[in-house]
Amino acid sequence: EHMLAFVPVFARYPYETWIAPKRKIPYLHELTNEERFDLSVVLKTLLLKFDHLWNKTFPYLMTINQAPVKGDHTYAHFFFQFTPPYRTKDKL
Repeated sequence: EHMLAFVPVFARYPYETWIAPKRKIPYLHELTNEERFDLSVVLKTLLLKFDHLWNKTFPYLMTINQAPVKGDHTYAHFFFQFTPPYRTKDKL
């Protein structure tokens, strides 16, 4: 209800996926309890789907993109970015 998981149209890597809240917020700590719960469900679902893609542990780099600490950045929208290194089951 509160989170989206999607492949951006400008993805630079195969299987690159983003998770973002539907509500525009600049920082992770601003999530409500309901949004945190939905984030946990989406995270678990995505990571299980990665692992079941080739029936093995699926490595990935997860980055959290937030607004800078200093200054007023009301335009920022935080999101998680998953960048797996594999192009196919056996090819990095």
